[in-house]
Amino acid sequence: INLYGSSVLASRTQETVRQISILAAEVRALYRSNPTTVGVTLAVLDSAGAVPEKISATAPAYINEWGGGVTVGPDPTNPLNFIVVLNDIPVTTCVRLGVFSSAGEGIVGDGIVDFETLDAGGIFASADTEVIAGNKANGVNPQEALIACSAQADGETDVRWTFRI
Repeated sequence: INLYGSSVLASRTQETVRQISILAAEVRALYRSNPTTVGVTLAVLDSAGAVPEKISATAPAYINEWGGGVTVGPDPTNPLNFIVVLNDIPVTTCVRLGVFSSAGEGIVGDGIVDFETLDAGGIFASADTEVIAGNKANGVNPQEALIACSAQADGETDVRWTFRI
């Protein structure tokens, strides 16, 4: 039974990776020639056929693999970046998805600027604890991801990636 549970977890985690990677690639494809990501939403992406089928099928609510919401939007601090938010992600999946290198490369793709989780106070906080000169793109290691992903008491968390166009 434990092997089955591990297999299901791995399969659903891989589907989540695929969905995030597709969303990031499609935002880049649609907004690369624009000077800003202002106006990017799942509804806009969906109208262009750029939302993974499993997520698109749940429109207009846009539900992720784990039953929580999905949001795509401009980064409020840098109009050249965009964010992808997944709600109600299990801690084990969160840890796997949150790790990325100082070059911005991770399991969900490249161009990652930051990975944040909802803290116990309900505010998104960076998992990158090594902020240098105001830059958070120093990468997130597995230990940092575990700490960040475990902030919520219910075993699930909301996660937010910031990507470069």
